[in-house]
Amino acid sequence: MLWTIAVMGVLNVLMVLLTLGVKMSRTVKQRGLEARAATLEAALDESLLTGRADPELLNLKGRDMDLLAARLIEYLTLLTGSQRERLIELAREAGLVRRFFWRLRSRNRWRKAQAAEGLGYLGGPEAVPQITQLLSYEDETVRAVAARALARIGTPEAAASLSQTLNDPSELTRLRMAENLERIGAVATASLVETLDAGNPRARVLAARVLGNLRAADARPALRETLTGPDDEVPIDLKAQATLALGKIGDPEDVPVLVKASESEEWPVRAQAANALERIGEASTIPALRRLTLDQEWWVRLNASRALSNMGPAGEAALVSVLEGEDRFARDRAASSLEARGVIRRAAEALDQPGERGENARRMIRAMTRAGATRYLGRLAETMPEGETRLELNRILNGQGEGAEQGPTVPPPDVTTETPDGLPGPDLPRLDRRPAAETSEVGDVVSLQKALPGKAGPSTPHPGGSSGSSLVVRENTPLVAVSGGAARDVVQTDVRRTPESVERGKKRIVVSVIAVSITAMSVVALSGGLRRRAKQAYAHIRESLIKVRP
Repeated sequence: MLWTIAVMGVLNVLMVLLTLGVKMSRTVKQRGLEARAATLEAALDESLLTGRADPELLNLKGRDMDLLAARLIEYLTLLTGSQRERLIELAREAGLVRRFFWRLRSRNRWRKAQAAEGLGYLGGPEAVPQITQLLSYEDETVRAVAARALARIGTPEAAASLSQTLNDPSELTRLRMAENLERIGAVATASLVETLDAGNPRARVLAARVLGNLRAADARPALRETLTGPDDEVPIDLKAQATLALGKIGDPEDVPVLVKASESEEWPVRAQAANALERIGEASTIPALRRLTLDQEWWVRLNASRALSNMGPAGEAALVSVLEGEDRFARDRAASSLEARGVIRRAAEALDQPGERGENARRMIRAMTRAGATRYLGRLAETMPEGETRLELNRILNGQGEGAEQGPTVPPPDVTTETPDGLPGPDLPRLDRRPAAETSEVGDVVSLQKALPGKAGPSTPHPGGSSGSSLVVRENTPLVAVSGGAARDVVQTDVRRTPESVERGKKRIVVSVIAVSITAMSVVALSGGLRRRAKQAYAHIRESLIKVRP
């Protein structure tokens, strides 16, 4: 046993020495790279100041080319105008662009991704055809890097290439193409309109969404035509997305088309019509939105109620009329929207105001009370300071306010409220809710027995129990002590030491030491290599999985 421990100790020492040697060599190599990068950076600064390429930058090879590319890309993200053009020209003179084109033919996916990334910064419009070929590459990461490179180039040809890839089988790829089309901006409008008119259904839906996010006013005719097209030719999802896109563009001339869309037989179109009318914000659309609050579909009611709550006093008055209606589901949704937007709090604070403002506030609170949405109002009354406003709110809640209906109001069980103003929401189910007969100390034992099905056995009072506590002994279960309404486990174990058990313990200790030593050596050996590979991978595709500005 001793020789085993000695061998493990020697192996540990050797592993530590090997690790120190590897780390030392890496440190020396890293310092050499940093020194070389500093030299190249100084030469690059000199070239920018003098306007002439430093001779040292024109004869680089291997690792030095990669270091120069990293410095040039870093500078390109900071500089604009003539200095940026000078950096691109310097990259061509140094042979970086030629090197990136050559690397595009590599079989290594990381080299392909790195080359596409570099050409996105330095390649210019002539690199679009070669990068476009990578949009159909089998690796997801290479496709993502190529799409971002085309977005950085930002030419109409690059936008057309991305638009044609909106029908890719991979959903992640389609979403990335749409994201990069948004980065290109208005230049992509023409190619997106072509896709909207002639693409496959998935590509057309994404094209409509991107056009809406770009606020592309030039695309309004195509979007209106899509919205009003026959149902057998235009999918429902596409109509819904075109409706929302018109709302994001926000032209009041599209209001009649959107009001007509709110009467569609398909509920997704009606739901997006409510969102679109909210974005435009025309007061003339309030009657259409009020009609949508009575819709049979929950999403339509939700969007319409939110739209009305964001349209000022006229929209709030429409929601109050919904509260006074007969549709229970519409009342619940209207009450939730008014609470979420803080309208109810403002109305409660204006209860004691004279004139029209106070009357409108009292009408709204009475409507909330009649609708059964009193839970939020009750908490609001508890947090308000003493005064006439709080008294008036309590009178309305108790059915004593002017014009209030007599009788208690019962809040519906399915009402959920959003309270962003800091007030607590509705009561959540409590796990410890029990009848009053089970709240004593002895009752805690009864409830504990009920909470442990399958473990209840014969129980007898423990002789050590006192009047202030109850001890219960169950078969096959630890002792449970209950005192002051709280339970705690008292585990009693009987440990008998024998020579056999002592020997087994020694063997376990030896095995544990060996296992820990092997694990430690493995971790030390692998950690350095894993960190190095992770850094290399991150250096190759630094921005392939994050959003950056083109």
